[in-house]
Amino acid sequence: MFKLATTSFIKKDTRLNNALFLSDKVNEVELLYFDSKNQYDFPNDKEILQLKEINLSYNIHMPIDLNLIEKKNWEIMHIFASKLKILKPTTLTIHPVDNQIFFNMLEIFADTFHPVSVENIDNNLRIFDTILNMNINICLDIGHAILFDIDIQKFIEKYGEKITHIHLHGVLNNKDHKDIGFLDKDLLKFIINFAISKKLTLCLEVFNEKDFNKSMKIMENYI
Repeated sequence: MFKLATTSFIKKDTRLNNALFLSDKVNEVELLYFDSKNQYDFPNDKEILQLKEINLSYNIHMPIDLNLIEKKNWEIMHIFASKLKILKPTTLTIHPVDNQIFFNMLEIFADTFHPVSVENIDNNLRIFDTILNMNINICLDIGHAILFDIDIQKFIEKYGEKITHIHLHGVLNNKDHKDIGFLDKDLLKFIINFAISKKLTLCLEVFNEKDFNKSMKIMENYI
């Protein structure tokens, strides 16, 4: 099978309380850390120790507010990853920049904190051509791929060996992170079969209980 995951923002509550709520519903939680300058988004040592005690695995969504072609900002990324290392995350997911400084710093980061994955955030696929020969994995975000007209089947055919995590969510009126009922059924079946064949982490990347529950109901047909 695959690991079934969802985000740490299903309830409007702390990451800890979300993890406790989800502990009997999913195998893994994507811990969201978006804003490096927000106190709430800075890893809390007490919370991390409490998260460790829950029977879950975790993957980490690293901050997206940092300009990662500035070397000084990678120091902040290292601080985040160091604090979260105790959780033994299945991946640290990073939003990429098509710039050689980014790739150089990413390689150094991954050597220290492997496994690391890069997420598709637009239609620039040159980024993934670059990392094919690097010790970097891919997090395939289905919603982003739909928004930017990426052929998902071709993406998987080309980069599938590098994909370890999939962010699964629907798109409605050019808005993503909706429940997976808004995905084409044949596409959903293809993605799930791929996740099963590779034993990937399939993360329902939604941000409220309504979308989570609807998505879980649909997933029951495939599990």
